[in-house]
Amino acid sequence: MSGLLRPLLAGLLIATGVSAGLSLDQAQSHFIEGKQHYEAQEFEQAIQQYQAILQSGYYAPELFHNLGNAFFRTGDVGRAILNYRRAKRLAPMDSAVEANIQFAQKQTGAVIPKTPIWQVPIQLVSQGTWLIGLVAAWWACMLALSAWLWTGRNAAGLKHIWVSLGCLIIVFGSGLILSAQIERKREVVVLADQVEALFAPHAGSVAHFSLPEGSLATMLEQGERWVKIRSGKDRGWIPAHTCEATIPW
Repeated sequence: MSGLLRPLLAGLLIATGVSAGLSLDQAQSHFIEGKQHYEAQEFEQAIQQYQAILQSGYYAPELFHNLGNAFFRTGDVGRAILNYRRAKRLAPMDSAVEANIQFAQKQTGAVIPKTPIWQVPIQLVSQGTWLIGLVAAWWACMLALSAWLWTGRNAAGLKHIWVSLGCLIIVFGSGLILSAQIERKREVVVLADQVEALFAPHAGSVAHFSLPEGSLATMLEQGERWVKIRSGKDRGWIPAHTCEATIPW
């Protein structure tokens, strides 16, 4: 059982705020119950248990992955892909999550925009990892620099170490900044099938293009009833209830 809870406990470290609804023990209980419901093929009940955790502000890769699996088994492929994408944001190197995303997208023929080459290595590492690397490199560099100054600048080896660590600070800092810039381009997942993107944000407007369920797009503008998106080179307006942002935190 402890093996199942480790990903959840790790995810609790990135909670978006103090949870007023659930204690840690209660979150663990919901997680276990959700998995039990899923194994009993009670998928709606599993979804309820997992969503109870999310509503209290606790986010973890395995939580989103399990929720995606439960939605997929109910036939809600759009929300399955949405939660798989959220799991991937927190665990970019998880091959099981990526395999599930590709399988689900093939079921609907979802439109997947090409990722620019320069973004690929950035997205292979989560923002949390970039931040941890930056902090660790910074403190290690400061310690090496202090040791070099304390020895009267006579230890050439220490100088090389802190210079190398300084380069790592630049690498991790740049990765963190670029990762934040990528996330500011808000990705949305289309939740309904063949959603028509219109030229203008009103029901009588002409359709420009349509997107299958589970398609990915970039949110350009957000209104109460309509969302302007970009899919490849195309831009259009879709009803707000037909899509949801990948990053809810």
